[in-house]
Amino acid sequence: MSSNSSNPPSPFFSQVGSSSSVSSVTAPGHHAPLMRSIPLPRTNSGSGGPTLHFLLGDASSTYYLYHVAYPINTIQLKQNVSFNDPATRENLPELRLRIFNFGLIFDVRNPRGVAVSDVLNAIHNNLRRPVSRDYYGAMSPAARSAADYAYQQRMKSGYALDKQMTLVDCLGKSYFHSLRPSPDGQFLDVLFI
Repeated sequence: MSSNSSNPPSPFFSQVGSSSSVSSVTAPGHHAPLMRSIPLPRTNSGSGGPTLHFLLGDASSTYYLYHVAYPINTIQLKQNVSFNDPATRENLPELRLRIFNFGLIFDVRNPRGVAVSDVLNAIHNNLRRPVSRDYYGAMSPAARSAADYAYQQRMKSGYALDKQMTLVDCLGKSYFHSLRPSPDGQFLDVLFI
């Protein structure tokens, strides 16, 4: 074992949400120091989906806060990380995403492997779809009021690429949280906070 074993774990480990740990064990008759519990980062392995880049997983808000109504070039990163990294450990050329709120399913493709930026751009672009009068009319009065407010705020922001109401205005919670494999494993669900 190296002399670095007394150093605290990397700051990355303390930034990841839920963790598993290593138990503290001392062999009988030995005077070795006890091992401290070290949190391990969560992965999506075993959940039926690919292993996501940490910028797309549950800890994404540790690194940035992204309001999906605006282009990704408006994101202010909290740490020096890159959106050009592969979105998955497997560097897949295609991911199928679903925004459950709208039953919206779309593919993100890149023959060189889907990057984090490809995923965030696809989410942003798909939420720019205009809202039909029928859809708006079928919304509850509270949902219409919230969508109207979100639309007005977007128009005042200076980043209003679309002058009509779009799906992002009807989203409610519009900050990207993470991707998570759907229960049936067919999609990566887009979660918002």
